[in-house]
Amino acid sequence: MDGPRPRRSASRATSRAPAAYDRAVGARLKQARVAKGLTQGQAAAGAGISYQQWQKYEKGQSRIPVERLRAAAEAFGVGLGWLMEDRNGAGFSEDPAAYLSAPVREWDVRRLSGLLAAITDEQDRNAVQHVIERLAGRAA
Repeated sequence: MDGPRPRRSASRATSRAPAAYDRAVGARLKQARVAKGLTQGQAAAGAGISYQQWQKYEKGQSRIPVERLRAAAEAFGVGLGWLMEDRNGAGFSEDPAAYLSAPVREWDVRRLSGLLAAITDEQDRNAVQHVIERLAGRAA
Protein backbone atom coordinates (compact mmCIF):
# COMPACT_ATOMS: atom_id res chain seq x y z
CA MET A 1 0.00 0.00 0.00
CA ASP A 2 3.05 2.20 0.05
CA GLY A 3 4.03 4.21 -2.97
CA PRO A 4 2.41 6.76 -5.20
CA ARG A 5 -1.10 6.38 -6.53
CA PRO A 6 -1.44 5.89 -10.24
CA ARG A 7 -1.93 9.18 -12.08
CA ARG A 8 -5.23 9.86 -13.72
CA SER A 9 -5.38 11.77 -16.95
CA ALA A 10 -6.12 15.47 -16.68
CA SER A 11 -9.28 15.09 -18.70
CA ARG A 12 -11.88 12.61 -17.58
CA ALA A 13 -14.14 13.41 -20.49
CA THR A 14 -14.59 10.61 -22.95
CA SER A 15 -14.31 11.43 -26.61
CA ARG A 16 -17.18 10.51 -28.83
CA ALA A 17 -17.92 10.86 -32.49
CA PRO A 18 -20.78 13.23 -33.28
CA ALA A 19 -24.07 11.36 -33.27
CA ALA A 20 -26.34 11.73 -36.28
CA TYR A 21 -28.95 13.32 -34.03
CA ASP A 22 -26.46 15.93 -32.77
CA ARG A 23 -25.53 16.77 -36.36
CA ALA A 24 -29.21 17.08 -37.34
CA VAL A 25 -29.94 19.43 -34.43
CA GLY A 26 -26.80 21.42 -35.28
CA ALA A 27 -27.90 21.74 -38.90
CA ARG A 28 -31.26 23.05 -37.76
CA LEU A 29 -29.55 25.55 -35.44
CA LYS A 30 -27.53 26.78 -38.39
CA GLN A 31 -30.62 27.06 -40.63
CA ALA A 32 -32.47 29.10 -38.01
CA ARG A 33 -29.44 31.34 -37.37
CA VAL A 34 -28.91 32.01 -41.07
CA ALA A 35 -32.63 32.71 -41.55
CA LYS A 36 -32.35 35.39 -38.87
CA GLY A 37 -29.29 36.86 -40.62
CA LEU A 38 -26.94 36.27 -37.68
CA THR A 39 -23.29 35.28 -37.68
CA GLN A 40 -22.07 32.46 -35.46
CA GLY A 41 -20.40 35.08 -33.28
CA GLN A 42 -23.66 37.00 -32.84
CA ALA A 43 -25.58 33.82 -32.02
CA ALA A 44 -22.89 32.79 -29.53
CA ALA A 45 -22.89 36.21 -27.86
CA GLY A 46 -26.68 36.09 -27.58
CA ALA A 47 -26.44 32.66 -25.97
CA GLY A 48 -23.69 33.78 -23.62
CA ILE A 49 -21.19 31.21 -24.89
CA SER A 50 -17.99 31.29 -26.91
CA TYR A 51 -17.94 31.34 -30.68
CA GLN A 52 -16.05 28.04 -30.60
CA GLN A 53 -18.72 26.36 -28.49
CA TRP A 54 -21.44 27.59 -30.87
CA GLN A 55 -19.49 26.12 -33.79
CA LYS A 56 -19.37 22.76 -31.98
CA TYR A 57 -23.14 22.84 -31.50
CA GLU A 58 -23.76 23.60 -35.18
CA LYS A 59 -21.37 20.87 -36.30
CA GLY A 60 -22.86 18.34 -33.90
CA GLN A 61 -19.51 17.92 -32.16
CA SER A 62 -20.99 18.86 -28.82
CA ARG A 63 -24.49 18.07 -27.57
CA ILE A 64 -26.41 21.24 -26.77
CA PRO A 65 -28.15 21.22 -23.37
CA VAL A 66 -31.93 21.29 -23.68
CA GLU A 67 -32.26 24.58 -21.77
CA ARG A 68 -29.84 26.24 -24.21
CA LEU A 69 -31.69 24.68 -27.14
CA ARG A 70 -34.98 26.04 -25.81
CA ALA A 71 -33.46 29.51 -25.47
CA ALA A 72 -32.11 29.30 -29.03
CA ALA A 73 -35.54 28.30 -30.34
CA GLU A 74 -37.06 31.34 -28.62
CA ALA A 75 -34.32 33.67 -29.84
CA PHE A 76 -34.67 32.45 -33.43
CA GLY A 77 -38.46 32.41 -33.29
CA VAL A 78 -38.77 28.73 -34.16
CA GLY A 79 -40.44 25.89 -32.34
CA LEU A 80 -38.32 23.68 -30.14
CA GLY A 81 -39.80 20.73 -31.99
CA TRP A 82 -38.51 22.10 -35.29
CA LEU A 83 -34.97 22.13 -33.91
CA MET A 84 -35.23 18.65 -32.42
CA GLU A 85 -37.45 16.55 -34.66
CA ASP A 86 -35.26 16.05 -37.71
CA ARG A 87 -34.16 12.55 -36.74
CA ASN A 88 -36.17 10.94 -39.50
CA GLY A 89 -36.58 14.00 -41.71
CA ALA A 90 -40.22 13.18 -42.34
CA GLY A 91 -42.98 15.72 -42.19
CA PHE A 92 -40.91 18.80 -41.40
CA SER A 93 -40.25 21.78 -43.60
CA GLU A 94 -36.61 22.31 -44.50
CA ASP A 95 -37.30 26.05 -44.60
CA PRO A 96 -37.05 27.56 -41.12
CA ALA A 97 -38.96 30.63 -42.33
CA ALA A 98 -42.05 28.41 -42.22
CA TYR A 99 -41.64 28.37 -38.42
CA LEU A 100 -40.57 31.94 -37.71
CA SER A 101 -44.01 33.09 -36.59
CA ALA A 102 -45.62 31.58 -33.51
CA PRO A 103 -45.94 27.96 -34.63
CA VAL A 104 -49.21 26.13 -34.19
CA ARG A 105 -48.69 22.70 -32.76
CA GLU A 106 -50.25 19.75 -34.52
CA TRP A 107 -52.12 18.99 -31.29
CA ASP A 108 -53.72 22.47 -31.39
CA VAL A 109 -54.86 21.95 -34.96
CA ARG A 110 -56.39 18.56 -34.18
CA ARG A 111 -58.11 19.90 -31.06
CA LEU A 112 -59.53 22.97 -32.81
CA SER A 113 -60.63 20.88 -35.77
CA GLY A 114 -62.45 18.48 -33.46
CA LEU A 115 -64.13 21.30 -31.56
CA LEU A 116 -65.20 22.98 -34.79
CA ALA A 117 -66.59 19.70 -36.13
CA ALA A 118 -68.60 19.29 -32.90
CA ILE A 119 -70.55 22.50 -33.68
CA THR A 120 -73.54 21.12 -35.53
CA ASP A 121 -75.20 24.41 -36.45
CA GLU A 122 -73.66 25.70 -39.69
CA GLN A 123 -74.29 29.35 -38.78
CA ASP A 124 -72.51 28.93 -35.46
CA ARG A 125 -69.61 27.12 -37.14
CA ASN A 126 -69.30 29.93 -39.72
CA ALA A 127 -69.40 32.52 -36.92
CA VAL A 128 -66.54 30.77 -35.10
CA GLN A 129 -64.57 30.57 -38.34
CA HIS A 130 -65.14 34.31 -38.88
CA VAL A 131 -63.85 35.10 -35.36
CA ILE A 132 -60.73 33.00 -35.94
CA GLU A 133 -60.10 34.70 -39.29
CA ARG A 134 -60.45 38.17 -37.71
CA LEU A 135 -58.08 37.24 -34.87
CA ALA A 136 -55.56 35.77 -37.30
CA GLY A 137 -55.78 38.90 -39.44
CA ARG A 138 -55.00 41.09 -36.42
CA ALA A 139 -52.00 38.95 -35.52
CA ALA A 140 -50.55 39.07 -39.03
